Amino acid sequence: MTGDHNDAKPISPIPDNADQEYEVGYGKPPKANQFKPGHSGNPKGKRKRPKTAADVVEKLLQQKVEVNAGGRKKRLPLLEVLLRTITTKAAKGDLASARFLLELFKSQQEGDTGTMESILSEADSDELIESFIEMMGQPTLSTASDE
Repeated sequence: MTGDHNDAKPISPIPDNADQEYEVGYGKPPKANQFKPGHSGNPKGKRKRPKTAADVVEKLLQQKVEVNAGGRKKRLPLLEVLLRTITTKAAKGDLASARFLLELFKSQQEGDTGTMESILSEADSDELIESFIEMMGQPTLSTASDE
């Protein structure tokens, strides 16, 4: 059956070199349809995942702000500025600030990851939030709901 029409394989000539023939088949597309060098097969790229509230908060806390430190202007992440402020208040005797820092430190020691995600996902995060709100002079969530 060598002369049978179904046994013949399609052959496509290589555009660059007319002397050789290229066999087209499974996993071997015609040269004209192959990706060109330097061009992606997925030009739009992978879709981005939707942002969560934790992503937005983390991005905000990582933004650099300008502060005066020792008479010199520095650009520090907002999270560091907030923690420095809370630490200063705790050192001056503010018990709410001291409690917040100790709870934060304890949660970081238990999780030992050092990421903002671990701070936001701790089981006792309600206590951290309440102590932070209390430290800032606002009524806590538990006192606001009791009234």
